[in-house]
Amino acid sequence: MLLQFIRTLFLSTKIVHYCTLRADMLMSLHDLEATHVLGADPCHEFGWCLDACIRERGVDPKHGQKLEKILDDIRSPKEQMRGDISMLLCDPYAVHAVTNTIVSQLHDTVNREDLPRVNMEFCLLIRLLQFGLNAWDMINGQNFTEDDLSMVSLTECLPALAEILVKQSISGFDPQPNSTAKPNEALARFMQIDQPAQAFTLEFAIHAAEKRDEFLLHSILSPIAHACLSMPDVPSLFFHRFTHALACITDPMPSSSFFNLVFDDFLLNFVSCEGVARQLHQLLWQLCERLKDADLIGHFIEASRPAEDHSIEAKEFYVQLMEKVSALQNQKPQLQQQQQVSPSPLEVANSPLLDILPRSAPTSPPMETQ
Repeated sequence: MLLQFIRTLFLSTKIVHYCTLRADMLMSLHDLEATHVLGADPCHEFGWCLDACIRERGVDPKHGQKLEKILDDIRSPKEQMRGDISMLLCDPYAVHAVTNTIVSQLHDTVNREDLPRVNMEFCLLIRLLQFGLNAWDMINGQNFTEDDLSMVSLTECLPALAEILVKQSISGFDPQPNSTAKPNEALARFMQIDQPAQAFTLEFAIHAAEKRDEFLLHSILSPIAHACLSMPDVPSLFFHRFTHALACITDPMPSSSFFNLVFDDFLLNFVSCEGVARQLHQLLWQLCERLKDADLIGHFIEASRPAEDHSIEAKEFYVQLMEKVSALQNQKPQLQQQQQVSPSPLEVANSPLLDILPRSAPTSPPMETQ
């Protein structure tokens, strides 16, 4: 009864976190060893195996074979089981585990100088991804037949991303590697017509952001922006993870061209969406203390001004952000003045006031002059 209630909430709202709740309930019962309840859930074994993949943030060959066997063994009249499995695979954590594995496998395939279609693991991973992304349509239409494997993902989108990785490796011999990076506009079309291609391309962008790879970002952000702007709903989970990856960037900070690419060419295109605008302002809150270019920060803040229809909370946070940046900019001239007024260590050492202080400990030897 409770599972039916969660399924109804998922159908009425399309909120994928109800799929997370479905998976968490299953694993909580597993931890409690409630065998009398788990025996009535046909997805117990599949959910337990998928949970192991989520914990490892990837689908290894052993767990992949087990998941595949469970899917292959579904026969009539148990076809409705596919609907429950699709909800488990629709969990954002499960989607991340699958797409993260696809991107990692793609890097390994390119390093081995193979083609994506040679790696048979991609077929299973795309199959799992399709199950999860089609969960709402499958349950809502009560059509529990499995779709054919996406050929757009396997034969077009993955090779396009592999081509970008090959160009990146070649660009390492170029004194100006970013000058040879060109956006692959075909990716936008793949993302618009194929959900699995959209999912692992977005994951590819997050990996590039985590690595601060300007070449990869220059190649994919433009088509991703084009595809996202044409979607009925902006992928908020992707923007949350993307801005978080940028906020976690450690010193040394990337160049100004990197931030111009990320903000001007990508994030600022979505300022009209309040959710993205708030994540953008939170990112600027984290970066304003570490970015040395005050003009660059000022430009990003001015360009990300909230729209009139945004909530009061979003506008108040934007005002707080402006006040923080203004305070930081006012502190810099004061620090510079203090540095100019304060005497140098050599002047302090030669000061007669030094002789007034008690010499309870030997002073350090003078520096040798060259």
